[in-house]
Amino acid sequence: MTRFSDGRVVVSGQQEIRLYAAAGDFLGSFGREGEGPGEFRQIWGMERISGDTLLLLDYDERVTVVTPDLTLSRTFTLPLFTDAIYDLGDGTLLVEIGYGSMSTYEGSGGLRRESLLSTLPFFARVSQIATREGTILRGSADAMEVEELDATGELIRIIRIPDYPLELTADEIDDARASLGENLGSVAMQRLEAMSGMRPAYADIMVDPSGAIWLERHRARHEWETPQSWLVLDHDGTWLGQLVMPAGFSLHEVQMDALLGVRIDALDVEHPQVLRLRRNRAPAAG
Repeated sequence: MTRFSDGRVVVSGQQEIRLYAAAGDFLGSFGREGEGPGEFRQIWGMERISGDTLLLLDYDERVTVVTPDLTLSRTFTLPLFTDAIYDLGDGTLLVEIGYGSMSTYEGSGGLRRESLLSTLPFFARVSQIATREGTILRGSADAMEVEELDATGELIRIIRIPDYPLELTADEIDDARASLGENLGSVAMQRLEAMSGMRPAYADIMVDPSGAIWLERHRARHEWETPQSWLVLDHDGTWLGQLVMPAGFSLHEVQMDALLGVRIDALDVEHPQVLRLRRNRAPAAG
């Protein structure tokens, strides 16, 4: 989901997106099942760019450009195995292909540059990607740090939380093993042993409009029912704090005054929600 500058909220389904007023009233929808213009096999991703234009990535690597009034603008196709698209803010898209390799494309869809930046590590240490102000944030989750790269893949700087504890206790490793069941295959056992006593640093990266970096603390499979917890660093890497989400709430986007996400209730029903976010507020006494 995402939110337009006027407060309207867009929620993506498999074959359509739905538009809601800031108060929650349904306003309209766009899309249907199919393979023609304005139709989708399965919406794989949604990116909001300048002017509240939406880019909808279909399962077949086709991108549909939709205006804020839910009108079809144009379509273009990206390479096979495109997993996600990111806006660099200058008319260029960052395209994540397969196991973390990335290419940058002009907004028209033409190839501009290509740079292989990462591969899929062992177990849950999956490389994570985000963009801000024309740069790329990339992290392997092996440590509580993020690399900032320019659009060609050249390193600008490394932002880190020094000495952040990632050691797993014997009980945590036993719990992870138990959650995989008694009949572990050889590959699963190798991946479990590959943890080497260390927890992956984070499971996702987001950037808010201020340039602050949000890192989702890693949760193992048996911990998924515990609340999400996000570590927040200012645009220059200064530690700002940690924010724990409400139970069952999954964060999708951070805006200046709101957190956008989905809460799943006890019946596994999804509820899109907008939570108020207050910044620069002094903690209460005591």
